[in-house]
Amino acid sequence: SKVVVHGPNRKSALRQMERALGDYRVVGVPTNIEFLLSCLRHPAFEQGGVDTSFIGKYESELLANEPPKAEDARAAALGILSRAVLAAREADEATLPMPFGFRIGHSY
Repeated sequence: SKVVVHGPNRKSALRQMERALGDYRVVGVPTNIEFLLSCLRHPAFEQGGVDTSFIGKYESELLANEPPKAEDARAAALGILSRAVLAAREADEATLPMPFGFRIGHSY
């Protein structure tokens, strides 16, 4: 998808874009949102006048590895659980296939 913003000046438009990207939610596929936010927040980008060499010039700053967020881990866990539920429905199983031998409704 595409996100487009506009404002009375560059600073205003950059803040609107930062807000829009911060509110954007995508689940199940990788995105470049964090990279885009890094670009928006970079002083050279904020000042303007950047060209196609911007990413190469500031690559180490823009691509700094950040630790995974807890919300990403929760989304991944929900994805795994959803697949297990769908697989159980398709197989018409009474119990859901869960990791490590855990079964809902089974007494141990």
